[in-house]
Amino acid sequence: MQHCKELKNSNLVNASFNIHRLFFTENQNQNLLPPLMIKTVPKDNLLKIFWTYHYIRRTIDHEFNNQILMQGVKQAILVISEALSKQNYEALDGIVSPKAITVLRHRVNRLTPSQLELLSINPEFFGFFTRSLSTKRMKDSTNAIVEVAIHGMTMMGIPVERQSYIYFCYVFQRKYKDGMGGPWIVKLVNHTSMLN
Repeated sequence: MQHCKELKNSNLVNASFNIHRLFFTENQNQNLLPPLMIKTVPKDNLLKIFWTYHYIRRTIDHEFNNQILMQGVKQAILVISEALSKQNYEALDGIVSPKAITVLRHRVNRLTPSQLELLSINPEFFGFFTRSLSTKRMKDSTNAIVEVAIHGMTMMGIPVERQSYIYFCYVFQRKYKDGMGGPWIVKLVNHTSMLN
């Protein structure tokens, strides 16, 4: 059960400003997964994603293939989520950026055992889609960066209740130097309960 309490502080510059706090029971809190990383990810419409895909194929990477990319994305999401649920940060090397690993280590180490279980994604019960596809060109250079934002959802049990849905967002980045593409690196990983 959720309780809301209003706190007022007359020492504030604006004394009429109300501060609200949500208090959760310990049991409910353990069944919810707080956000791992918070960042606003752009949300492109389908036409822009389609146009950017063809722009990448024409100008940056003639062999860019969405179907192959999505197969790799699916495998990466499963590997990363499993590694995080077991707190195996070494498995993230070469897949996730060092900066993101630092943030994830800090957040995941503070989760309860029941929250850690919520990080692992069942390959039979999840779906995802491309939410954003963008490119950045370096000035006076053939170098470029391609970023793909993936949004998805998985359910963590039956009966299906709203709190059993876990939302996730991953941002993959690939750098191109002199026309050659480097590895895909994940720079953002976020899993959170739908109620957050």
